[in-house]
Amino acid sequence: MSAQIAYINTPHSASIRRRTQQPDKFSHYSIKAFRRVYTVLAIGAIMEFFGHGMWAVRGKEMMVQLVTNTFDNMLGVSVGTALATNLVRSIGGLDVVISMVMAIALLGFLLGRGILYRLAFSRLLIGMYAWAAFWGFLTAASRITAAGGLFPYVLNLIERGPNFLLPTTLLVLTVYLRRHELTKTVERTKPSNSFPMLVSVHSSAR
Repeated sequence: MSAQIAYINTPHSASIRRRTQQPDKFSHYSIKAFRRVYTVLAIGAIMEFFGHGMWAVRGKEMMVQLVTNTFDNMLGVSVGTALATNLVRSIGGLDVVISMVMAIALLGFLLGRGILYRLAFSRLLIGMYAWAAFWGFLTAASRITAAGGLFPYVLNLIERGPNFLLPTTLLVLTVYLRRHELTKTVERTKPSNSFPMLVSVHSSAR
């Protein structure tokens, strides 16, 4: 008996062969641009949350007024200045912590390896960016709720669009990075004889 190796000519196997024969476009053509864009956006988000957080930790009077006026206009509840100040300072501390985690994740992304790199596309960071986008929108919208009217105070929301659009963009990029890294991991763990799909065709000796 002799054996010959032949390809299974199916659309799926043809697609696999094309993927294995072509270079990874992400790695070869887009990785430098991706790294630059991600780094610039991450630095912007880190600066925004750190600066905002530090002002809040100091109990900035305008931020305290945003809290008291929002509670009064939206809920009809009067919040004392002391309580509002403590709330603002607590929120500021959380913002500073978030900015530090973002900075550590950015460092891991730039290193490209190790536990810090895994943090850069972890579920933890995805959840943190989602929260940062949500919280950035709430703080921007508080200019409307504190004033008790839509116009012209909606312009304050528009002006502060980067407060929530920066983490939103980073959320999208991090999800993309996670999918890319997980795909690479799956491809590395596949058996070597699975690409391309082969079948042994036996013929009897004459």
